[in-house]
Amino acid sequence: MSGPVAVAVSGGGDSIALLKTASAWAKARERELHVLTVDHGLRAAAHEEAEFVARLAADLGHDCTRFTLSDLRPVQAETRLARQRVLARACREAGARILLTGHTLDDQLETFLMRLRQGSGVFGLGGIDRAAPSPVWPEGRGLTLVRPLLSLARQDLRAALQAEGQGWRDDPSNEDHAYERVRMRQLLAADESLRDRTRRLQAAFAVLRRAEQAAMAGEAGARLAVHGDGSVLAGLGGLRPARAERLLALGVQLAAGAARMPRRSQILPVLEALDAPGRRFTCSGAWLEIEAPGRVRLARDPGLAEREWQDGVWDGRFEHADSPACDTPHPMAARSLPEEGEGWRALGQGRLARICDIWRRLSLLSQ
Repeated sequence: MSGPVAVAVSGGGDSIALLKTASAWAKARERELHVLTVDHGLRAAAHEEAEFVARLAADLGHDCTRFTLSDLRPVQAETRLARQRVLARACREAGARILLTGHTLDDQLETFLMRLRQGSGVFGLGGIDRAAPSPVWPEGRGLTLVRPLLSLARQDLRAALQAEGQGWRDDPSNEDHAYERVRMRQLLAADESLRDRTRRLQAAFAVLRRAEQAAMAGEAGARLAVHGDGSVLAGLGGLRPARAERLLALGVQLAAGAARMPRRSQILPVLEALDAPGRRFTCSGAWLEIEAPGRVRLARDPGLAEREWQDGVWDGRFEHADSPACDTPHPMAARSLPEEGEGWRALGQGRLARICDIWRRLSLLSQ
């Protein structure tokens, strides 16, 4: 993929190692690199950390764009999504379709233990992918997150920085036991044998997930049809339950224009009724109807549709287009379409193709 590349830098050791690596890579390939840093507005020291990142970026020959957020609660999930939205918009403005992030092997192992405690299946225990669609939508449309340092230990990265006299800034929240990730981090640090066992187990699950992703890419392309009115037709007959569950969840995500798939508990009642034509459900912003045994029609819940255009996207499902709007909508989707008079195009088919493409590419890592 050609064009500019963006890199998210917080000022911590992992992201500083990423910045220096990305800078060398971009210069060697004559690629434009955009450095992005976000101050969440939660700590007084964060302003100085952003200044530090900007100075280092300038020393390396790159411009740095700084963002300051406000009115955020100190909840990691919320701050993470707010940061991703800002970064996605900045990437779009810069024309960058790749955003590099500094996730390391340590992040991978911590995530594995957290998901193991939560009872996750193969997809969860497979851990963090090396490449994935942006977790925010529609701001992140067309943007891929790439994690070049995912196989490297945080300790080794910081040792390399120290050897060249490069400093970084530590976030005190990384020592706060209120966060589960910190507790898992300290658990792994205290027991090297546990760390090694966790690494081997996570790697095995990652191989399994990549194989399943490759199979899912083929099934999704064959069994999920996204129509011009944004509705989705899912043919799930003959699939084993786990795969049918995942495909139906992906169908809900596409039909609802949502950023993520719904929870498993929301999907199971639909799967249990696959042999009952006429049954209807609501699920995570979508309407679902069993049209025939094993076949499900999905469309946006019109009561939740946002009747306005934001960033050129309507309700996370349609973008402006020169072509005429869909003139034969399915009755199930008709009440949740953009206003007449605007040319628009459904985004679902493109999202499906892109997700499948990333899954196929990831599967190559296990071969």
